[in-house]
Amino acid sequence: MKLSIALSLSAISATSAFAPTSVAPRSSTSLNVLLPKLTGQSALDPSVIARYDALAFPEKILAEYVWVDAVGNTRSKTRTLTPDKADAVENLPKWNFDGSSTDQAPGDDSEVILQPQAIYKDPFRPREDGLRNILVMCDCYTPSGEPIATNTRAIGESYFVLFYIVLYCFVVSSLNQECYYIVCSVEDEELLRHGTRHIVIKGRNH
Repeated sequence: MKLSIALSLSAISATSAFAPTSVAPRSSTSLNVLLPKLTGQSALDPSVIARYDALAFPEKILAEYVWVDAVGNTRSKTRTLTPDKADAVENLPKWNFDGSSTDQAPGDDSEVILQPQAIYKDPFRPREDGLRNILVMCDCYTPSGEPIATNTRAIGESYFVLFYIVLYCFVVSSLNQECYYIVCSVEDEELLRHGTRHIVIKGRNH
């Protein structure tokens, strides 16, 4: 009798060792409830922004590098430069970004180079100290210097160059070798200019 009771107790003990333990449900104060409330995005306080905007600028300028991403949206980021860099596009340094975050490069080779193409005065961050912040319009290239697939401006530029060469050769050969040249714009308005005389090909004469 004692032996059978001992065997029964040992069997029960062994079975309970593998039984799942009951876990009490988490209370409403668990982290997954509190964190969204404590770290949720809040509206920017205009008075805080105004206080920082009122701070004096150092002897530097803010250059906002702007480019177009894979779906046609504009992206940008800011860097600090010395004022002499804003005198010409050629003075501006190239920059880079992680192209995988904008669908412009694969994750295993994500570096994309920003090549400055044009400079404009920044209307969003005006200054009163004689310097000017700038917007820098950029094209996107691979580190080896090739235009990335979404850089349609580089493709368009190659067609404009080809168009310019072909039309120039045609004009020179058909107008007694006189020197004409073509003015092209993104609105697709082209004209020939010879001295003060304009010959409109397409669009309005400006």
